[in-house]
Amino acid sequence: AAVLTVAGKTALRGRSGGVAVDMESHLAGAFARRRGLPFAIVRAIGEAAARTLPPLATRAIRPDGGVDVAGILRELACEPAQLGDLIRAGLDARAAFATLGRCGGLIGPLLRLVLAGL
Repeated sequence: AAVLTVAGKTALRGRSGGVAVDMESHLAGAFARRRGLPFAIVRAIGEAAARTLPPLATRAIRPDGGVDVAGILRELACEPAQLGDLIRAGLDARAAFATLGRCGGLIGPLLRLVLAGL
């Protein structure tokens, strides 16, 4: 389950000792494993532990990975106070994607090294 609140994130860190939680990559890893494909992951943290995600964040992404804009607008119409946290989450995500973009030049050469060893 998604951990949305600062208190929940603090409790999770206390139980696990982890500094970050990746709740998605295991799906890609399982896909690769079932097909016998090599798998590596590069992640950037897109959400600070000191920030609360709005409840609509758990429903904002469609099963196909797209954004449910209509659903977000419905949620905001019912509970507009979520807008500030949603904007902050978007800015955090933008910073994370920018960081990943700067890593792109490294990924290609590393991937070629891995594939050469197969």
